Amino acid sequence: MAEIATIRLNPEWAERTKAGCGGVAGFGAALGVDKGTASRHLRGKSEAGPRFIGAVLTKFAVTFDEAFDVVHEETDAPAQALRRAS
Repeated sequence: MAEIATIRLNPEWAERTKAGCGGVAGFGAALGVDKGTASRHLRGKSEAGPRFIGAVLTKFAVTFDEAFDVVHEETDAPAQALRRAS
């Protein structure tokens, strides 16, 4: 098992924002993603990639630290080496 760091929505911010959008579908519509994608992020089942992070930061008056958490998780996947471009 390897430990990785990843980014997920902050659950408290996500719940408040979802309610303010009228639910999962409204949250997804505000971000330009479908209801299923919004639901996975709201339930903490999806990692936040650069496009999703960008959508949140441009659609809502929020900072990265308010909307997202860096979390450490165990994974069965082998660790990948990071390489610099030459």
